[in-house]
Amino acid sequence: MLSLMTGAGSLRERLAGIATHTIATLACLASIWLVHLVLKWLLGPDWEFFDLVPVRYLIDAGEMTILGKLVWHLFREFA
Repeated sequence: MLSLMTGAGSLRERLAGIATHTIATLACLASIWLVHLVLKWLLGPDWEFFDLVPVRYLIDAGEMTILGKLVWHLFREFA
């Protein structure tokens, strides 16, 4: 019989860890999106940092960083 027990724990423990990371990531992305909407409402859609970098680029970079962090944590802890 194939055992699903590994050094890191059972399959149920691994899935619980993945679910926890996924929920935290979704909460981070939702907060970034909320900040983006507030900045867009307060400062307008064409607002730029130092008249060089559009806010949209910084929001996209933040989202990609959060998603990259999720993939890294999932790979490091559960692979």
